[in-house]
Amino acid sequence: MIACIIEFAVRIGMEARHRELLEPLLAEVQGIPGFISKETFESRAQPGHLLTVSYWQDREAMKAWMANLDHRKTMVAGKREVFTYYKIHIAEIERAYEWVAPPPKP
Repeated sequence: MIACIIEFAVRIGMEARHRELLEPLLAEVQGIPGFISKETFESRAQPGHLLTVSYWQDREAMKAWMANLDHRKTMVAGKREVFTYYKIHIAEIERAYEWVAPPPKP
């Protein structure tokens, strides 16, 4: 499994434009074979900075998304209009653990 971590900030006043550019991509990425999930949240350490974490079955799936024409066009528009900066980190997940609390006893 591959994780893509993107840290970025949106120019003041460009929040609506960011959502406008992002909305069609959120639907499109669902159709990429090997896409698992995506979550975006604000940094607690740096208010105003956003983090997106997406998970992919393998590198080929993530590369397919990076080659997607609509995604590439939106990336150009994002750099030109929306973002003040971004950093991208790609990581391979070696292990994944999960625990779920048992239901409470009646």
